[in-house]
Parts: sequence; structure tokens; C-alpha cells
Amino acid sequence: MENRDGAVEVARPAWFTGGTRLFGDFVSLVEGQPNMLAIAGAVELPSSQSIQEVLDYVSDEFMRSGTGPDWEPNRRGHLVEDLIDVFNDLLPEE
Repeated sequence: MENRDGAVEVARPAWFTGGTRLFGDFVSLVEGQPNMLAIAGAVELPSSQSIQEVLDYVSDEFMRSGTGPDWEPNRRGHLVEDLIDVFNDLLPEE
């Protein structure tokens, strides 16, 4: 799962609708988190529970580093918001 430079490489699964670039950003964001990387690399659509785990993780990341001093989303925050949209759309409608 690592390339020659030591970076994690995970193939974008068909269920990830956010595109190749956003998927690469997602993998970079969760690098070092084995559970999140396993979800990212899942061939089949992850379970609702796994999707919720990702949403919890990226929401926490947004709170940690996704806003500037004025509480407006910064570049990382916009990335995380895009990931939240992708994973929210994967949850079944209630």
C-alpha cells in the first residue's frame, strides 16, 4: 500500500463519487489511521457504520484545523466539507 516514496497508495473504489483528486486528498488526510485506510480501500460500499466513522473522523478534523481565526472555512476546511458531502451522500436516506 506504499509507493517508493513511502506514501500510502490506495486505488479509488467505484463507490467513491468525489473524483480522483478528492480521493487522494482523503487518503492523505487519513494516512496513519489504519481503520480509515481500510474503509478508503474497500472494494464494496462500506457499511453505514463505517461511513459514520469516517464522518465522525472528518468532522473532528474540521473542528481541529478546518477554520481560520474568523471561523470561516480555510482551504483544509473546504476539502473536509467536500468529503463530508461525499460520505453523507453514501448513507441511506431515512
